[in-house]
Amino acid sequence: MGCVSTPGTARSSRAISPTGPSTSPTPGATHPAAPTASTCTSSGFRALLARCLPGSSRSSCHCCPRANCSPASPSLKGFCFSTSAPPPPRPTTALTFAQAPDPRTQPEVKGPDFAAFRAHRSRYQLAGTDDTVIADKHGAMLETTTGALVMWDGDTLCVPEGVWLPSVTLHQVAARAAQLGVSVKRRRLKPELAAEHPLWFLNSLHGISPVSELHVGDTVITPPVHPSFDEWRDWWWGGFCRELKHTTGN
Repeated sequence: MGCVSTPGTARSSRAISPTGPSTSPTPGATHPAAPTASTCTSSGFRALLARCLPGSSRSSCHCCPRANCSPASPSLKGFCFSTSAPPPPRPTTALTFAQAPDPRTQPEVKGPDFAAFRAHRSRYQLAGTDDTVIADKHGAMLETTTGALVMWDGDTLCVPEGVWLPSVTLHQVAARAAQLGVSVKRRRLKPELAAEHPLWFLNSLHGISPVSELHVGDTVITPPVHPSFDEWRDWWWGGFCRELKHTTGN
């Protein structure tokens, strides 16, 4: 946990940059204004953070699944930004498919639907599975409550038709596929297709995690393993080593 104090106090346990790590913007997306000197205070940083979230008058805010911003003790006259350690990456992923109403209100924005996703999992997710699929009205898979989905049809990488949260990991996978000359196409990913086609769960925590089980009602579909999965997995996790070497020069 790190605390940011207001000017004149020096008891913060760790200073946190108001800018944070940078990422490439999504084309067409609206982003908060770039931080200025005025954001380098507790009130300025909180105001900047609040503009990224639904609502702007809260005394504390749930920034993402494992990050929270809340007032510090009166002696610090600032606020605390706390995070919890993530779980270890999953080697495989088991999913529940439920033909249920779409819980998303802003499918292309990360954050506003976290509570709806928790309720969706609580209502539909089967014991022993890791996540729940979000499907369109035709029964095609769009994504899960915590990650993206792609399917392989031979040498073609299939991404879902419809609207889903822009995924950095999916973008990385699709970009590498294009570099390798692999065709990338939008398809309706019906759950029954997973019986004969490899299905991958993607997010920045678990990387590329092959779906080992897809529970559809009383049926358990076992997607085949992609023949080049090990190479793709090692490439994705190796990206962190390449980035670290580029950053540190070692």
